[in-house]
Amino acid sequence: MSDNTPRMPTQADVAERAHQIYERRKWEHGYDVSDWVLAEQELHQEFWDAMKVMKAGESEKPDSETKTKTTSA
Repeated sequence: MSDNTPRMPTQADVAERAHQIYERRKWEHGYDVSDWVLAEQELHQEFWDAMKVMKAGESEKPDSETKTKTTSA
């Protein structure tokens, strides 16, 4: 696996993002579950977006076996 390969978010990643969301809300209590769910959603969306970008980049690489030379007659 290369260093550029996206990885699924861990619980620690989700906890950190949920805390960031809590901070953005100015530390308003009572939204811990919704903060956690939102953090999971954001991180998973970021993961899948990164996977799409990575796959798109791979499909744009030229395949040496399918290259053909054109010649004029």
